[in-house]
Amino acid sequence: MRLSFKLAALFFLFSLLSCGKKDTPIKEVPPELETFKALSNFTPTSAKTGTELTITGAGFGSDINKVSIQFADGATIKPKSVANDKMIVIIPTSAISGKIKVSIGNNSSWMTSQQSFTLL
Repeated sequence: MRLSFKLAALFFLFSLLSCGKKDTPIKEVPPELETFKALSNFTPTSAKTGTELTITGAGFGSDINKVSIQFADGATIKPKSVANDKMIVIIPTSAISGKIKVSIGNNSSWMTSQQSFTLL
């Protein structure tokens, strides 16, 4: 009798646990949104046009064509080189003093630097 009760209780418990909602499929996330992206810093903070500027952060990827940079003038440029945590940019002749913005992938949102760049 006790064995029957234990088996019945076990069967009941198993039935309850197996009666959940069916799993819903996970939507695929575009690769450019999979990783955390951040613009941390840039150096030098002041320079002349034609100077290399190093931008550090996270989630930049490695495809130059997926990265866009804007100086305060609003003109969009591509980096000279890019790695996941830093990129090198040549300061364009159109650059003016102000915040620097970075956009990664097809994402239309821009990350804006905390500090301002000063054109010498």
